[in-house]
Parts: sequence; C-alpha cells; structure tokens
Amino acid sequence: MKNHLTFTRYMLIAVCLLSGNSLAAREESSPAMPAWKKLVYEGSMLGLRSRIQIEVLKSSPQELRAATPALLEDVPLQRNPQHVLVMDIQAKGSNRYLSSTRIWFDAGTGAVLQHEKTRTGKNPKRKVFRFTKEGASRIRQEPGSDREAGMPVHTWSKIKPSFYPYDLKDAGCDTVTTPSVLLYLLSLDDTGAESSPPPRCVFFDGALYRVSFEDQGSEQLTVSYRDNTNAKTVDVQGPRKVRRYRLGIAPLTPGTGKDAFELFELRGNIAIMMDSAGIPLQLDGERSLGRISAPLTSLQKWTATADDHSQR
Repeated sequence: MKNHLTFTRYMLIAVCLLSGNSLAAREESSPAMPAWKKLVYEGSMLGLRSRIQIEVLKSSPQELRAATPALLEDVPLQRNPQHVLVMDIQAKGSNRYLSSTRIWFDAGTGAVLQHEKTRTGKNPKRKVFRFTKEGASRIRQEPGSDREAGMPVHTWSKIKPSFYPYDLKDAGCDTVTTPSVLLYLLSLDDTGAESSPPPRCVFFDGALYRVSFEDQGSEQLTVSYRDNTNAKTVDVQGPRKVRRYRLGIAPLTPGTGKDAFELFELRGNIAIMMDSAGIPLQLDGERSLGRISAPLTSLQKWTATADDHSQR
C-alpha cells in the first residue's frame, strides 16, 4: 500500500512537471508583440489631409500561400518563419487616392516575406513582391482597359514581372525587411532600451538601404488620441515624454539617393516619437509641399481576448 502511494505521488509530480514544461514551451514559442495592435495617424499640409491606418494581425504560412499570386508561387522565401504576422495598411489622401498594403513578415526577425500594395483611383495598379535571399521578385499588375479598371484586381490582364537582386552578405545583414515593418521593430526594441536598436537592411522601390535608428534624445510632446482598446473609448490628452528616433538612411544600391526612401510616404529627415510603453505617438517627415507631422489620433492595444487572427 505504501509503495502504491509513493508511486502515485511520483506520477502526480511527473504529470505536473510535464504540464509545466508544456506550458513553458507554448509560451516560449509565442512571438513577442508590440504594445499596439492598431494605429491611426492623420496629418495636414496647406489644407490637404492624409490618413493612414496600420494594423498588425497574426497570420500563418497557409494564409500566406493562399494570398500568393500564381506567378510567384515557386519563388522561395528568404526564411521559413515559425510565426507569420501580417501588417495591414490603409492610406487615404485629399486627392481621393486610396492605397491598401499587406505585408507578411516573420515575427521573430522582422524579415519580410511578401509585400502587396494596391492603389485605386487615378492610374490604378497592384504590385506584389516576394523576397528571397538573393533578391525580390515582383509582378506589376494593371487593368488592360477602362472596363477592367472596375473589375476585381486579380482579373487585371496587364502583368509585368521583374527581379531586383541584392547581396545581403555584402551588406552585412542576415535578412531584409521593408520600411513599414521598422515601426514594428522599433516598438519591440525601444521599451526600456538603453541603446538604439540595431540597423536593418531595408528594401524599398527596387533598392536596398541600411537604416539605423538614431536616438535624438527625449522631449515633451502634446498628444490627443482615442484609446479604443476596451468597449469604452478613452480620450488621452496632455503632455507626454517621448524619445525621438531619426532614421539614418544609407543607400546600398548604386545610383540611389537617400531622398528616394519613404516611410508611409514621408521622405527626407524622417523621425518617430516613441513613449516609454513602445507606442509611436507621432511620425515626422517631408512631403512634396514641405515638412509634415502626423500625430497619433487613434490607438488599439493588444488584449488577451482580442480577435487578432487574420480572416480576410
């Protein structure tokens, strides 16, 4: 009887240890996420207004395959991700152009896997990039007629494939990302950091850049945004201490200037203002008419019960 009780006790201990290890493994395998889930920025210049909405969703390799055009299905990815995230970006300008961007990337490294941007309105077009270790394969798709312009994007018949080579080893990088994912990476790395996050190799518009986060020190920023995390919207207003990061942009592709680089259509001296929680409260940069600031106007944070899986 005593031996039976001892055996039962050991079995219970073993089950508890195994359950604990299993839980720890699941927690370890979960990707780190930024404090924010959805951001909205709005800016204006000379009466022209622009709005951009950025949302990060959990995805999967299966969803990525389903979203890949047939012409790019056989293009190998630069890495096989364990956890896939998708960044959904909706932009609207005063000239009534609309653009929709979806970026699939590896949650652990920020390595971009696939980048799709569709623009409607005047001169509609769709570009899809697939990223390998050696370069980016792209297809550009446009309507072949005015009638096609009103049809679904995947039916547009004017298609042009391209390939943009790069040498990541020569650039000193393990992976490549895109400008928009820099916001995600900075949000993860800045919280409690005593030094700037490491530089990244970034692909934009057919060229490769090395982009660093230059810490410009702290300052006071007056904020006014809506926190839509819970059922009741909370208005957040007043001064906040922020840290200003300027993007140091170094072109790696011959014949490319640093002014050709864009982050959410901002160029030149681009800066991101971060608070201590890793929330980017404002974006600064240049547009064609001059310098513009785009403050955060709406925020949604991650919650334990949030519907964070992409179902589009």
